[in-house]
Amino acid sequence: MSTPTNMNAQLTVIGASACAPTALGAASGYLLEFDGSERREGILIDCGPGVIATLAKSGALDRVTALLVSHSHADHCADLTVLAYRRSFPEVLSPIPLIAPEDLTSRLPALDVVFGIPSLDTMRSPLESRFDTVIKEPGESFELAGLQVETIRADHPVPTMSIKFPELGFVYTADTAYTDELEKFATGSRLLLAECTYRGADNIDVTGHGHLDGNTVALLGKNAQTEHLAVTHLADPAQSGDIEAEVKTQFDGQVTMVAPGMTFDLSQ
Repeated sequence: MSTPTNMNAQLTVIGASACAPTALGAASGYLLEFDGSERREGILIDCGPGVIATLAKSGALDRVTALLVSHSHADHCADLTVLAYRRSFPEVLSPIPLIAPEDLTSRLPALDVVFGIPSLDTMRSPLESRFDTVIKEPGESFELAGLQVETIRADHPVPTMSIKFPELGFVYTADTAYTDELEKFATGSRLLLAECTYRGADNIDVTGHGHLDGNTVALLGKNAQTEHLAVTHLADPAQSGDIEAEVKTQFDGQVTMVAPGMTFDLSQ
């Protein structure tokens, strides 16, 4: 994976918890910022509970110019309604692109039925009006805000995109179990942001549910020969030390246990 000359890019962790906000902070959300052809772009990758409030409090919400959501589970998308509200009131902001599988986008009209406010013209259908929704299925490649994006289907119960930005050497597993395809997809990555829902020592059976643990995420990093393994999406933040120890017994590259507020330089 190569980085284009003079690409100034940074990933900021907004939320890193599995399932729901924890003492660590918000659920899944990562802001990828880079210099586009005409402006500084900000792709919000996943939008779980607590992500929008965290962005607003930090002053970074206005830097979001596009959304890329890996799948329809609430810990990765529940704050879409919150963002649609914020872009509808008190100031009506321009729609921004929302890229997601149809399994998610097909549910958005129902959210407008539940959460739309008929008495306010700008909020009758906030999700429909504030997002330019584009369906992309796992396995498709496309361009977003001038960056090339590649995806594969993750091993998860609903259609889920593992995501790669080849120009940046950045791979995000989203929620998935270990697969040979994922290993190949992540090979040579500079930064591998990998979910690790469980502690390996607990021997949780992920068959049919599709997650990584401390042992399988280490194996993924090792076999993919990634430079930097960033471990995220822990179900229990109190297990962070144990999981880090599991990872470091098998993977000898750089390891970071991810927390909100962390930044990763993806520049050349």
